[in-house]
Amino acid sequence: MGTTTTLPFYGMGPDTVNIFLTFFAIGIFVLTPLYRRYLDVSIRNAFLVYLLCIAFYVADFFRVLPNPFGDNSVDPNIMRKNFPFIRGIIFFFAIPLAIKLYDKWINARLTPDEKLPGIDGVRAWLTPGNLICCLGTAYCSWQGYQTNFWGVLVPLLCALIAYPALNIYSQKSVSKPSPTEDLSQAREKIFQLLENGKITAQESVELLKALIESGKTSSSGTAANENQSPKKEA
Repeated sequence: MGTTTTLPFYGMGPDTVNIFLTFFAIGIFVLTPLYRRYLDVSIRNAFLVYLLCIAFYVADFFRVLPNPFGDNSVDPNIMRKNFPFIRGIIFFFAIPLAIKLYDKWINARLTPDEKLPGIDGVRAWLTPGNLICCLGTAYCSWQGYQTNFWGVLVPLLCALIAYPALNIYSQKSVSKPSPTEDLSQAREKIFQLLENGKITAQESVELLKALIESGKTSSSGTAANENQSPKKEA
């Protein structure tokens, strides 16, 4: 019977090392372009994000399996439970999602649809890329770290829809311009037209008179509505 050659740490054989190298190569040619499209960054920055994920992956690997240069034997239950496609994979979902949210919230790199309040804004945030990262993070956290799946997924989804939800309340707090403000803006436009020579002095006087009359009409209509409202309540 043949013997299996092991490396001087963690009892890993050549097959395991080949799996690592294959996984790393696939990530360069697959995950890097995906990160570039998802994060809307250059290919160089997308590759740096991939290297950051690899760094966290390796750090977690060494944290789970201590004594790297000690005993070569490893408990197979630990290897099957923690290595490598559950615990480590979480970083390939969580890190891009965190960068995406930071870029949207802090750097304010929002698309016009993401700025919309209500359902339209929520739909713009719940893109396939964001949902895949949320689901992948929740699943790997559940299987690799024994956390609650919904306890991770729900806060992540709330973080996605928080911006359009807050945008609704911010727009409600904005007051509508008063009729007086509208009249002042209209006067300024008339004066600008007069200064630019687009209308004559006589035309500007006529426009101002019409503007004053319309302001009186709107104010009298508002007063009449206010006087009728108490009678209806009585």
